Amino acid sequence: MLLACLTLLHIFVLVFWVGGDLGAYYASYAVADPNQPPAARRLAARMISNIDMAPRTSLVLALPTGLTLAVAKGWLDLGGVWLVVAWGAGLVWLAVVWAVHLREPKPGSLLPRTDLGLRLVAIAGFTLTGMAAVAGQIAVPAFIGLKLILLAVAITCGLIIRRVLPPFATAFTKVLNDPADGQAQAIVAGLLVEVRRYVIGIWLAVSLAGLIGLWQPVF
Repeated sequence: MLLACLTLLHIFVLVFWVGGDLGAYYASYAVADPNQPPAARRLAARMISNIDMAPRTSLVLALPTGLTLAVAKGWLDLGGVWLVVAWGAGLVWLAVVWAVHLREPKPGSLLPRTDLGLRLVAIAGFTLTGMAAVAGQIAVPAFIGLKLILLAVAITCGLIIRRVLPPFATAFTKVLNDPADGQAQAIVAGLLVEVRRYVIGIWLAVSLAGLIGLWQPVF
């Protein structure tokens, strides 16, 4: 029963990650649509911000749930202390993620910088560990190494989205105040088109990681 619950929990990470991104992806078309009234576009933007917390939460929980499941299935030989560390670090990171969302601090302040730092550490750690596992240099199954690399890819796509989006807020405010502002509208639409490419990249990385997890006996 415990193993089934752990498996379901890890599957929920995939479901809410891809499902949340899908909802945000669809709502982005309303944000970019000049035929929508400003109130509807503002609501769509707020919906994206809130819906996006499902994939952000899933991203953080992917590692601790995955490690716990891997230990329960005998794929990894880790002591309970390491699982406690993984869950503790994950919950601290999750608290930072939610604090950034709820408090909306200024860019460059402590909370956003902490979240960015944790993501960079995660990308480096997952990539190096994953490559070592695939190469057989550490006692970690190759399929878990591949999943770690794909998780790093998904996090990287998210960071690229953050780098792309800064001009969006100013342009979107101009559009809401003056729907006839064609230049601002072009910036909003162009940025969302670029962001969608990386969202699709996240879908592919997360979905492939899920497939590898289900298909793991071949590794």
